[in-house]
Amino acid sequence: MRYSLIAAKEVGGIRLVCCRNPWGNEKEWFGPWCDASKEWEENPDVAEALNVNFKGDGLWWMEWEDLVMPCVLKKGLKQSVETS
Repeated sequence: MRYSLIAAKEVGGIRLVCCRNPWGNEKEWFGPWCDASKEWEENPDVAEALNVNFKGDGLWWMEWEDLVMPCVLKKGLKQSVETS
């Protein structure tokens, strides 16, 4: 599945990306910084700076590391297998 990268921002040392699913429906990220996560309540300044909108619209925020780590791990595993 491919998702659109809408924005990348750093607020208070927290690197976040906004993504969108291709259908724009309620299918969204359910990890840290998802619409219903505690991170927004714990960091209201981040929510305000990003002007977040908690709708089932296919848009969500997530930490940069949560976006790139699966790609890095997958690439590393593939390279490891190819060089073995």
